[in-house]
Amino acid sequence: MITLDNLKRSICADSLFIESTSIDFKEEQNRDNNSGASNGQTFFEKLTVSSSEKIISVSNNILIDTTNIFRKADEGHKLSFRRNIDALLLVNREDNNWFILIEMKSGFSEVSKKAIDQIISSYIRMKHFFTLIDAESVNGYKECALVFSYQYSSKVGDELSPGQVKGDMMSESLDSLRSKFASDMRTNGKSVIDITEWLKSENIYINPQYTSNNLTTYNIVIPDGEKEYNFDIDVYLKSLVSTKNADSNEPEI
Repeated sequence: MITLDNLKRSICADSLFIESTSIDFKEEQNRDNNSGASNGQTFFEKLTVSSSEKIISVSNNILIDTTNIFRKADEGHKLSFRRNIDALLLVNREDNNWFILIEMKSGFSEVSKKAIDQIISSYIRMKHFFTLIDAESVNGYKECALVFSYQYSSKVGDELSPGQVKGDMMSESLDSLRSKFASDMRTNGKSVIDITEWLKSENIYINPQYTSNNLTTYNIVIPDGEKEYNFDIDVYLKSLVSTKNADSNEPEI
Protein backbone atom coordinates (compact mmCIF):
# COMPACT_ATOMS: atom_id res chain seq x y z
CA MET A 1 0.00 0.00 0.00
CA ILE A 2 1.29 3.47 -0.92
CA THR A 3 0.95 5.86 1.99
CA LEU A 4 1.42 9.62 2.22
CA ASP A 5 4.65 8.96 4.09
CA ASN A 6 5.90 6.81 1.19
CA LEU A 7 5.21 9.62 -1.24
CA LYS A 8 6.80 12.31 0.88
CA ARG A 9 9.95 10.23 1.22
CA SER A 10 10.21 10.10 -2.58
CA ILE A 11 12.33 12.41 -4.72
CA CYS A 12 9.34 14.74 -5.31
CA ALA A 13 8.31 17.83 -3.34
CA ASP A 14 5.91 17.24 -0.44
CA SER A 15 3.56 19.89 -1.84
CA LEU A 16 2.64 17.54 -4.71
CA PHE A 17 0.71 15.26 -2.36
CA ILE A 18 -2.45 15.93 -0.33
CA GLU A 19 -4.32 13.65 2.07
CA SER A 20 -7.84 14.65 3.06
CA THR A 21 -11.47 13.52 3.19
CA SER A 22 -12.46 16.20 0.67
CA ILE A 23 -10.35 17.40 -2.26
CA ASP A 24 -11.21 19.96 -4.95
CA PHE A 25 -10.08 19.73 -8.54
CA LYS A 26 -10.43 22.31 -11.30
CA GLU A 27 -10.70 21.61 -15.00
CA GLU A 28 -7.27 22.35 -16.43
CA GLN A 29 -8.05 23.12 -20.06
CA ASN A 30 -7.58 26.77 -20.95
CA ARG A 31 -10.69 28.24 -22.49
CA ASP A 32 -11.54 31.40 -24.34
CA ASN A 33 -13.94 33.02 -21.89
CA ASN A 34 -15.59 35.01 -24.65
CA SER A 35 -16.39 31.93 -26.74
CA GLY A 36 -18.41 30.36 -23.95
CA ALA A 37 -20.23 33.55 -23.14
CA SER A 38 -21.14 34.27 -26.76
CA ASN A 39 -22.99 31.00 -27.38
CA GLY A 40 -24.33 30.43 -23.89
CA GLN A 41 -22.30 27.26 -23.33
CA THR A 42 -21.71 26.20 -19.73
CA PHE A 43 -18.34 24.77 -18.73
CA PHE A 44 -17.69 22.19 -16.02
CA GLU A 45 -15.21 23.95 -13.72
CA LYS A 46 -14.87 22.22 -10.35
CA LEU A 47 -15.07 18.69 -8.97
CA THR A 48 -15.10 17.92 -5.25
CA VAL A 49 -14.25 14.32 -4.34
CA SER A 50 -15.30 13.37 -0.82
CA SER A 51 -14.84 10.27 1.33
CA SER A 52 -15.56 9.09 4.85
CA GLU A 53 -11.86 8.24 5.14
CA LYS A 54 -8.80 10.06 3.90
CA ILE A 55 -7.80 9.78 0.27
CA ILE A 56 -4.52 10.81 -1.35
CA SER A 57 -4.28 13.21 -4.26
CA VAL A 58 -1.16 13.17 -6.42
CA SER A 59 -0.74 16.50 -8.22
CA ASN A 60 -0.82 16.29 -11.99
CA ASN A 61 2.19 18.62 -11.98
CA ILE A 62 4.20 15.39 -11.80
CA LEU A 63 2.78 14.57 -15.22
CA ILE A 64 3.22 18.07 -16.59
CA ASP A 65 6.86 18.20 -15.49
CA THR A 66 7.67 14.92 -17.26
CA THR A 67 5.98 15.78 -20.56
CA ASN A 68 9.17 16.64 -22.40
CA ILE A 69 10.66 13.22 -21.63
CA PHE A 70 8.02 11.74 -23.93
CA ARG A 71 8.38 14.34 -26.68
CA LYS A 72 9.68 11.69 -29.10
CA ALA A 73 6.46 9.69 -28.77
CA ASP A 74 4.56 12.62 -30.31
CA GLU A 75 6.77 12.77 -33.39
CA GLY A 76 5.00 11.05 -36.26
CA HIS A 77 2.27 9.57 -34.04
CA LYS A 78 -1.44 10.34 -33.70
CA LEU A 79 -1.52 9.26 -30.05
CA SER A 80 -0.39 12.25 -28.01
CA PHE A 81 1.81 11.87 -24.94
CA ARG A 82 1.72 15.58 -24.17
CA ARG A 83 -1.78 15.57 -22.66
CA ASN A 84 -2.41 15.22 -18.93
CA ILE A 85 -5.43 14.24 -16.87
CA ASP A 86 -6.86 16.55 -14.20
CA ALA A 87 -6.37 14.39 -11.11
CA LEU A 88 -4.83 11.21 -9.68
CA LEU A 89 -6.18 9.53 -6.56
CA LEU A 90 -4.98 6.77 -4.28
CA VAL A 91 -7.84 5.32 -2.24
CA ASN A 92 -6.56 2.87 0.38
CA ARG A 93 -9.22 0.71 2.02
CA GLU A 94 -9.24 -2.55 3.98
CA ASP A 95 -11.08 -4.41 1.22
CA ASN A 96 -9.47 -2.83 -1.86
CA ASN A 97 -6.83 -0.26 -2.75
CA TRP A 98 -7.57 1.90 -5.79
CA PHE A 99 -5.50 3.91 -8.24
CA ILE A 100 -7.92 6.27 -10.02
CA LEU A 101 -7.34 8.66 -12.91
CA ILE A 102 -9.81 11.54 -13.19
CA GLU A 103 -10.55 13.72 -16.19
CA MET A 104 -13.12 16.53 -16.39
CA LYS A 105 -14.82 17.40 -19.66
CA SER A 106 -17.67 19.78 -20.48
CA GLY A 107 -18.75 18.08 -23.71
CA PHE A 108 -18.97 14.43 -24.75
CA SER A 109 -17.05 15.16 -27.94
CA GLU A 110 -14.07 15.97 -25.73
CA VAL A 111 -14.50 12.60 -24.00
CA SER A 112 -14.27 10.66 -27.25
CA LYS A 113 -11.60 12.79 -28.92
CA LYS A 114 -9.23 13.94 -26.17
CA ALA A 115 -9.75 12.03 -22.92
CA ILE A 116 -8.36 8.76 -24.23
CA ASP A 117 -4.97 10.32 -25.05
CA GLN A 118 -4.85 11.95 -21.63
CA ILE A 119 -5.70 8.70 -19.84
CA ILE A 120 -3.18 6.51 -21.68
CA SER A 121 -0.35 9.02 -21.50
CA SER A 122 -0.95 9.83 -17.82
CA TYR A 123 -1.34 6.17 -16.84
CA ILE A 124 2.03 5.22 -18.30
CA ARG A 125 3.84 8.16 -16.72
CA MET A 126 2.30 7.57 -13.29
CA LYS A 127 3.19 3.87 -13.37
CA HIS A 128 6.73 4.92 -14.17
CA PHE A 129 6.70 7.31 -11.19
CA PHE A 130 5.41 4.58 -8.86
CA THR A 131 8.51 2.47 -9.53
CA LEU A 132 10.44 5.13 -7.59
CA ILE A 133 8.22 4.82 -4.51
CA ASP A 134 9.45 2.95 -1.44
CA ALA A 135 6.35 0.89 -0.79
CA GLU A 136 5.85 -2.81 -0.14
CA SER A 137 2.79 -3.25 -2.34
CA VAL A 138 2.87 -0.73 -5.17
CA ASN A 139 1.24 -3.20 -7.59
CA GLY A 140 -1.61 -4.35 -5.36
CA TYR A 141 -4.08 -1.79 -6.65
CA LYS A 142 -7.30 -1.98 -8.59
CA GLU A 143 -7.25 0.60 -11.36
CA CYS A 144 -9.84 2.60 -13.25
CA ALA A 145 -10.35 5.95 -14.94
CA LEU A 146 -13.32 8.24 -14.35
CA VAL A 147 -14.31 10.83 -16.94
CA PHE A 148 -16.81 13.43 -15.73
CA SER A 149 -18.86 15.19 -18.41
CA TYR A 150 -22.28 16.47 -19.33
CA GLN A 151 -24.74 14.07 -20.94
CA TYR A 152 -24.03 13.04 -24.52
CA SER A 153 -26.17 14.89 -27.04
CA SER A 154 -25.96 14.25 -30.78
CA LYS A 155 -24.67 17.17 -32.80
CA VAL A 156 -23.81 17.54 -36.45
CA GLY A 157 -20.32 16.16 -36.92
CA ASP A 158 -20.34 14.17 -33.68
CA GLU A 159 -21.74 10.97 -35.11
CA LEU A 160 -19.94 8.56 -37.42
CA SER A 161 -21.97 6.86 -40.13
CA PRO A 162 -22.81 3.18 -39.41
CA GLY A 163 -20.60 2.12 -42.32
CA GLN A 164 -17.70 4.19 -41.04
CA VAL A 165 -17.98 2.77 -37.52
CA LYS A 166 -18.21 -0.82 -38.81
CA GLY A 167 -15.29 -0.28 -41.17
CA ASP A 168 -13.13 1.30 -38.46
CA MET A 169 -13.79 -1.50 -35.97
CA MET A 170 -12.72 -4.17 -38.43
CA SER A 171 -9.17 -2.78 -38.46
CA GLU A 172 -6.62 -2.35 -35.68
CA SER A 173 -5.66 1.23 -36.50
CA LEU A 174 -5.66 4.01 -33.93
CA ASP A 175 -8.72 5.50 -35.63
CA SER A 176 -10.59 2.21 -35.22
CA LEU A 177 -9.70 2.10 -31.52
CA ARG A 178 -10.92 5.68 -31.09
CA SER A 179 -14.18 4.78 -32.81
CA LYS A 180 -14.72 1.79 -30.53
CA PHE A 181 -13.89 3.83 -27.42
CA ALA A 182 -16.34 6.58 -28.39
CA SER A 183 -19.05 4.04 -29.24
CA ASP A 184 -18.59 2.14 -25.95
CA MET A 185 -18.63 5.30 -23.85
CA ARG A 186 -21.67 6.68 -25.66
CA THR A 187 -23.64 3.42 -25.55
CA ASN A 188 -22.51 1.75 -22.30
CA GLY A 189 -21.00 4.58 -20.29
CA LYS A 190 -17.70 2.69 -20.05
CA SER A 191 -14.93 1.21 -22.16
CA VAL A 192 -12.19 -1.32 -21.41
CA ILE A 193 -8.87 0.01 -22.70
CA ASP A 194 -6.05 -2.28 -23.75
CA ILE A 195 -3.19 0.22 -23.54
CA THR A 196 -0.74 -2.21 -25.12
CA GLU A 197 -3.02 -2.50 -28.13
CA TRP A 198 -3.29 1.28 -28.45
CA LEU A 199 0.50 1.65 -28.33
CA LYS A 200 0.98 -1.18 -30.82
CA SER A 201 -1.31 0.58 -33.29
CA GLU A 202 1.22 3.42 -33.30
CA ASN A 203 4.24 1.08 -33.36
CA ILE A 204 5.21 2.04 -29.80
CA TYR A 205 6.52 -0.68 -27.48
CA ILE A 206 7.34 -0.25 -23.78
CA ASN A 207 7.83 -2.42 -20.70
CA PRO A 208 4.52 -4.23 -19.96
CA GLN A 209 4.66 -3.21 -16.28
CA TYR A 210 3.80 0.33 -17.36
CA THR A 211 0.72 -0.66 -19.34
CA SER A 212 -2.60 -2.41 -18.78
CA ASN A 213 -4.72 -4.64 -20.99
CA ASN A 214 -7.98 -3.93 -19.13
CA LEU A 215 -8.10 -0.38 -17.78
CA THR A 216 -11.82 0.29 -17.45
CA THR A 217 -12.84 3.88 -18.10
CA TYR A 218 -16.22 5.07 -16.84
CA ASN A 219 -18.21 8.11 -17.93
CA ILE A 220 -19.75 9.89 -14.93
CA VAL A 221 -22.57 12.10 -16.21
CA ILE A 222 -23.07 15.37 -14.33
CA PRO A 223 -26.30 17.41 -14.49
CA ASP A 224 -26.50 19.77 -17.45
CA GLY A 225 -25.60 23.32 -16.55
CA GLU A 226 -23.80 22.44 -13.34
CA LYS A 227 -20.40 24.12 -13.08
CA GLU A 228 -19.49 22.33 -9.84
CA TYR A 229 -20.11 18.72 -8.84
CA ASN A 230 -19.73 16.83 -5.54
CA PHE A 231 -18.75 13.17 -5.86
CA ASP A 232 -18.78 10.59 -3.05
CA ILE A 233 -15.99 8.21 -4.02
CA ASP A 234 -16.91 5.64 -1.34
CA VAL A 235 -20.45 5.15 -2.63
CA TYR A 236 -19.27 4.89 -6.21
CA LEU A 237 -16.51 2.35 -5.56
CA LYS A 238 -18.89 0.16 -3.56
CA SER A 239 -21.38 0.18 -6.43
CA LEU A 240 -18.57 -0.59 -8.87
CA VAL A 241 -17.48 -3.65 -6.89
CA SER A 242 -21.09 -4.81 -6.45
CA THR A 243 -21.75 -4.52 -10.18
CA LYS A 244 -18.57 -6.42 -11.01
CA ASN A 245 -19.42 -9.23 -8.59
CA ALA A 246 -22.92 -9.51 -10.07
CA ASP A 247 -21.58 -9.82 -13.61
CA SER A 248 -19.09 -12.65 -14.07
CA ASN A 249 -18.29 -11.33 -17.56
CA GLU A 250 -17.04 -8.01 -16.24
CA PRO A 251 -13.25 -7.66 -16.72
CA GLU A 252 -11.03 -7.21 -13.69
CA ILE A 253 -10.71 -3.55 -12.80
